[in-house]
Amino acid sequence: VAHCVSQAIHHMGGIDIMVNSAGIALGAPIHKMSTNDWDRMMGINLRGAFFVTRAVLPTMLESGWGRVIHLASIAGKSGMEYVAGYCATKHGLMGMVKASALEVARKGITINAVCPGYVESPMTDDNVARIAEKTGLPPAKVKGTMEGFSPQNRLFETDEIAATVLYLASDGARGINGQGINVC
Repeated sequence: VAHCVSQAIHHMGGIDIMVNSAGIALGAPIHKMSTNDWDRMMGINLRGAFFVTRAVLPTMLESGWGRVIHLASIAGKSGMEYVAGYCATKHGLMGMVKASALEVARKGITINAVCPGYVESPMTDDNVARIAEKTGLPPAKVKGTMEGFSPQNRLFETDEIAATVLYLASDGARGINGQGINVC
């Protein structure tokens, strides 16, 4: 991560906006979750967010302006069955967002998160297939259950998430800091 950020700064002269959208969701009842799956989610969803935030902040602090935006999840604000590890990583990410946002609040930098519900995406498709295989339920029923978590009874589109990220990256969002914006 440090090398990639260094190369970006070298080629672009700095980093003004960083969007961390890396993440995985592995589900199982907590008593059946493997340590390997737990550690993998912690590494990608939480440690990865820490590494990129730590790497981009020095150049933002030097310039006196920056936007750090993490893709968290509505699961970072509530619990959900069979995804305790995922929820733990996203709750941890929200804690990091809130604390680090306070550290840079007076320095022209904001740190926020976008917290989607289920999104029409390859990750959701993988989860639907995995749940259908484990439970024997038809994939359409599994997807319908996921849609039911939304008050709008649907999965969200990636462009809806992108629009929220773009807003948080804008100067118009300079007063929003340390927040998790729900798209659900």
